[in-house]
Amino acid sequence: MRTIAESFRTIKDERGNLFLTDGNRVYPIEKPKRNFRDSRSEAQMSRRIQFSNLVTSYQALAPFMRKEAWQSLPERTNAFHALMKENLGSVKVYLDNGETKEKACIVAPYRIAGGSLPAIETTMEGDRIVTSLRLSEGFTIADDTAVGDVASELVHGNRFLEHNDRLTIVHLEQLMVEERKVIVPHVFMNRYEFVLDSSSRVPFRAVIPETVFCAVDGRITTDNTLASGGIAYILSREVRDKRYVSTQSIVLTPDNNVYSAYSSEEKRLQALQSYGIKKAPCLDPEK
Repeated sequence: MRTIAESFRTIKDERGNLFLTDGNRVYPIEKPKRNFRDSRSEAQMSRRIQFSNLVTSYQALAPFMRKEAWQSLPERTNAFHALMKENLGSVKVYLDNGETKEKACIVAPYRIAGGSLPAIETTMEGDRIVTSLRLSEGFTIADDTAVGDVASELVHGNRFLEHNDRLTIVHLEQLMVEERKVIVPHVFMNRYEFVLDSSSRVPFRAVIPETVFCAVDGRITTDNTLASGGIAYILSREVRDKRYVSTQSIVLTPDNNVYSAYSSEEKRLQALQSYGIKKAPCLDPEK
């Protein structure tokens, strides 16, 4: 009996593909598949180091986000999965190894609510954040102004609002805390909400502070003493036991300079180095 080595020989085509032949038939030789992906490559780690800030942001937002942030969720997913899906890779924040261990958190323009109701738009004007919510031009909010007065103004001035809608204001305050002689960034959530109930006589300022809700020239704005961080205005509505929500992202306050520092290329490289990952050298073809 002849052995395989004696009866077959290897041949190669013009593309370099290998084949076995016995002189009559040709059999392709499949090259073994190799996975060259490195789980600790620069690209992989650049994505992984964004994960930590989403985790700590969710922990800060959890009292709001667990039940109220998302209009619907796919089966076997939760609010944290939705936060990750909406933001990982698109909103970049880089925490180094030490900051991750200290559970650091940076206020970032994450999408924190999603649904089919019209979004409340925001713009930056000087040292204030101005919303698309409208009131009568001369309307002011005094100490004796009731929730019902503001609710009536909002429903009258904004076609997309309805009586008994709920307005939730999420203010994320950026804190820089000294821990063991090291400054670590943390986030604290301030949450305010009221129902657009025109019959309510509860004093409005007992529910919503002026820092997040001012009436200026017929528009709802923040005031210029709002603590640095970010803010979002979320509309929700209950219809026959179903909850509808507006899609909203955190808007950074005018004085927030922490996010830009933690989303920079310089911070990305520093965070990678803290995990032992060095930037791949850039080859110059001219040298």
